[in-house]
Amino acid sequence: MKKILLLSFILLLMAGCNNELDERDKTIMEYNEKTRIEREENERNNEELVEESNVEETDDLDEINGEIDDVNLTVDEAEIRSIIRSRVSEQYEDTSILDIRVNEDLGSDEGYIVLVDLSFDRQNSAGTSKEMVDMYASDLAAHIAEETDDVNEMVSFWEVPYLQGSGNIIKITTERTDDGMAFVERWYEPSIFE
Repeated sequence: MKKILLLSFILLLMAGCNNELDERDKTIMEYNEKTRIEREENERNNEELVEESNVEETDDLDEINGEIDDVNLTVDEAEIRSIIRSRVSEQYEDTSILDIRVNEDLGSDEGYIVLVDLSFDRQNSAGTSKEMVDMYASDLAAHIAEETDDVNEMVSFWEVPYLQGSGNIIKITTERTDDGMAFVERWYEPSIFE
């Protein structure tokens, strides 16, 4: 920008010496002035964009942190994870998601197999915990079937820390049918659920 101003000043001095500017010098001066104005406007716009982006970055930090794992996923995979996160956080009390894995269903031409690791954190008896986990697993499978046609099978692995310090004690597998999702397999840790 200093060069442009210097060039403009030199041209003005030369013009003052000659008392007349030829057409070429007038064109150069007009171009230099136009370029200077455009650069100043661009600098102002860039400063405004930087300020706006800084505000946007901090607004949804929690949401962004929760979706870091979704960066390399397809739109369908990210949508499936989002459906599961929303349902669990909004509908299931004392339940947390430990992990969600969305894998391509290699046994069919399309669709996914979803593996969800959950923790039921309420202090209930074995019988009540089993009933609650069955209810939540059934609801989650039904909700997935309603929200997307892309899930062919869903397996939920459940930890219940009150009954066993760590490790899965319930595994529930559901598969897509014409009517939604149906239970295919239910496994309960025999030492806890008799």
